[in-house]
Amino acid sequence: MIQLFVNTLCTKKLKSSNWSLLFVKNPALAGFFISVKRAVGHIHLPKCLVQRVNHARPSRRTFNNILILGVLVFIALMNLPTYLRSHIAGLEQSQDTEQVTPDGVIALMPDNLQIKALQFPKFTLTKASPWLSDTKLTVSATDLANRWIHLSGTEIDKATYDKLKPALRSPSTLVVDLGADEEPLRLTYYELPQFWLLQNWENRWLAVSVDPNYLFPLAN
Repeated sequence: MIQLFVNTLCTKKLKSSNWSLLFVKNPALAGFFISVKRAVGHIHLPKCLVQRVNHARPSRRTFNNILILGVLVFIALMNLPTYLRSHIAGLEQSQDTEQVTPDGVIALMPDNLQIKALQFPKFTLTKASPWLSDTKLTVSATDLANRWIHLSGTEIDKATYDKLKPALRSPSTLVVDLGADEEPLRLTYYELPQFWLLQNWENRWLAVSVDPNYLFPLAN
């Protein structure tokens, strides 16, 4: 019966182009005849059908292109988890290092400074791994350096500064060493009875209410 069906197909008066279109659009049909031939060995596939089935098969060049595309997709999928992990880690690091201040609060120093040392009137903190101090402290030099580097406070407007000016005596200066190729920052600060008044790198004044030992934890 199968042999009769195959022979009937070959007797159909279809143009060669129509046969090709039939098998190209229906690769399953082409595969069906090949599978039948393999499963039932005694069935003879007429020459016309063999030619049409072979014509529907992809060329070697097309097969190679599909194989190359498959390999590229496989490599991309294999590297996707690594890319995602590195991308997420970069985003988290950026969020951790970003200094965010609310309205009315300004920072003492800008972000991402390449600081070599923090020079105070009575001691110096030098950048290393970890930070070093030439004076004994009650906290680590790294902790104290981070306190100053990330220090922020409420901005003082000109009117308030003018009122405070008569009480501003004995200024002190923090020198932020940025290396031989950069001009150091010179930040003036005052210790007042209720808060610290500091001038940041933009010559703006900020008030910080902290205990003196927070900024100057010097050991006795």
